[in-house]
Amino acid sequence: MRWPKDPSGPGKAKVNRGYRFARRFFRSLVSVWFREINIVDDENIPPEGGVIFIAWHPSGLIDPMLLNASLPGKISIIAKHTLFKLPVIGRLLRSAGGVPIERAQDSNDRAGASARNAQMLGEVSSVVANGGRLMIFPEGTTHADSGVR
Repeated sequence: MRWPKDPSGPGKAKVNRGYRFARRFFRSLVSVWFREINIVDDENIPPEGGVIFIAWHPSGLIDPMLLNASLPGKISIIAKHTLFKLPVIGRLLRSAGGVPIERAQDSNDRAGASARNAQMLGEVSSVVANGGRLMIFPEGTTHADSGVR
């Protein structure tokens, strides 16, 4: 399978060893699960500048792995904070540029969670404003339905 070339050069996001490992791991898994991957209208993905990828999230961890493996550039993924507490998945998420968000249904301290989320959104906004790439699954959960909730 051919993977897109990542943008490189001055001003591009630095990729640490953990991110490179996670991306290679995701690409290995995706290569086993899928024979072919087609990115439709990939010419609309700007080679420079900030990008926010927004996707439907029907199938658990496959969706973020597939997008992280297939899309060019270093991508930060917003994920529910409880996933970061799982030993293997939490480590992979952190290595892959994951950013925890506290969903209301997962938090006992809603006011504190709201303040932490506002700070996190401010941080990722500045990352995108400075040319970073961000992946968001706005449904906030996976489900077996065939449509978007």
